Amino acid sequence: LCKSPGKQPVYVIDEAKRASGKTVMMKADKSIWVNVNENLIDDLKRSCGDECVALR
Repeated sequence: LCKSPGKQPVYVIDEAKRASGKTVMMKADKSIWVNVNENLIDDLKRSCGDECVALR
């Protein structure tokens, strides 16, 4: 994650859907979608900081 210096990726997570218990998909780049859970969010924040994890 976050391998290119100076160009932090932004991970957008739909909080409303996640709170309702629906499966939430996160678009990490143009071709990769992953399921979102608390562990994933924690890992992203640990890897590249809160500023690159956008909750919406």
